[in-house]
Amino acid sequence: MTLIFTLIIGIAVAVVFHSLTVEVDDDEVRWHFGPGFWTYRLARDEIRNVAVVRNHWWNGFGIRTAPGFRLYNASGLDAVEPQPKSGDIRRIGPMIRKVLRQRSGRRRTAADHLPYSSR
Repeated sequence: MTLIFTLIIGIAVAVVFHSLTVEVDDDEVRWHFGPGFWTYRLARDEIRNVAVVRNHWWNGFGIRTAPGFRLYNASGLDAVEPQPKSGDIRRIGPMIRKVLRQRSGRRRTAADHLPYSSR
């Protein structure tokens, strides 16, 4: 019975956290894990600065709260750290190129409007 329960929980966690999808548009940055049960949003006009960061391996994957920031990660160690005016720092990874392209002010292409997935 314990083995079956553990297997069910493991499968549920794998479905929810198997990927991280990030979407950037003119108004906000949105991200969600897996099928999108929970969607997180950050208004672009609330972003004061964006930094490229590298997480330590012990920060892990999924949703984590660490000293100074909250981490949303499905794979890898690279992340983008949008720093909102409120001071509530989040690390979202890995979406470095997408956010830097969008924030750089360069001319957009149709590909910039497609969702990015870390799969």
